[in-house]
Amino acid sequence: MSGTNVCIGAYSINISIANIRHVCYNVRVVTKRYVLSTVLVVVAVVLWQLAAMAMESSNVTLRFSEQTGSFRFVFELPDETWLNQAKVAASYSVIKISLIDSFTIGAPKLPDSIKFSSRDNSIYLNVKNLDNIKVIRLNNPYRLVVDAYVTDYKKPEQSAPPEGKELKQLTIVIDAGHGGNDIGLPVANTKESVLTLSLANELSKMINARSAKAVLIRKDDSSITLAQRITEASKRRISMFLSLHVSEGRYFSVYRTTLPAGSQTIASRYKVDTLQAAYLERSLALAQALETSLKDTFSDVDVYHREMPLPLLSVIAAPAVLIEIPNSSDFLYNAAILKSISEAIYKALASYAKK
Repeated sequence: MSGTNVCIGAYSINISIANIRHVCYNVRVVTKRYVLSTVLVVVAVVLWQLAAMAMESSNVTLRFSEQTGSFRFVFELPDETWLNQAKVAASYSVIKISLIDSFTIGAPKLPDSIKFSSRDNSIYLNVKNLDNIKVIRLNNPYRLVVDAYVTDYKKPEQSAPPEGKELKQLTIVIDAGHGGNDIGLPVANTKESVLTLSLANELSKMINARSAKAVLIRKDDSSITLAQRITEASKRRISMFLSLHVSEGRYFSVYRTTLPAGSQTIASRYKVDTLQAAYLERSLALAQALETSLKDTFSDVDVYHREMPLPLLSVIAAPAVLIEIPNSSDFLYNAAILKSISEAIYKALASYAKK
């Protein structure tokens, strides 16, 4: 078919149906190739991101703690599938944890009685004198908890606990938070008011057995008002004041009160609501001693030092702190745990008293 000549400037172009079809065909081919290339690029980017996410999600973290007669291994896993499909088996002294895919693992320094290795998507723990194990699966975050119970347990040698000379003739007042209808936070199979009282009783027995004197504000699970706590605390000349509570997570917190601006003047030290003004620096030193001792005892648990207005501490004419103990389903409280916390607190009191 003949075409039509069109003049554009000095050029003459023959336009025909065949030429137009040829141009349109080429345009379609180029367009298809461009779209295909774009799709391939997008698919490659998505696959790369998925691979990167898969590599990130294969990280496993091990946390470790040690109590009398047992070791606790907490494996933080990428997701629910990893947790549900993890297999744990024990044979003689070896614990084998089989996971669903390859992984990289971060682990703390373990005692000499435990040998750690990993290969073929599995973790191996060779625990000397292993007796039996208990496995717990926890969500949010995803954790596989393995408690290993051992026989002939001997805790690594540590410095002997203070004999109490530093605390001799000192009076330490312990206030177990909440009580009665005021249960505080729910804690696993108990409640905050009961747990803080149990810790207060354990700590007071330890203090009284080592030359110092411990006084409990609350002696049973009964309700007691803030005013009653203040009255009880002010009945005697005290050396230190501890208020016991439970935190909202798997961590310890040690609080010192803060006072309004201008409340640290000489005159304010004689006002009942700011008696703590004269003791703020000493309360800080006590809080720091507690933070250090708790970190030394519970190396796998965070310990925070915080400050905020606390009416009860503000009226105490002595070094005063509030201690929050962990609230977590994988921090299971028993007599051994309460004793370990009490020992850590006692060591901090003795260390502070030396200064």
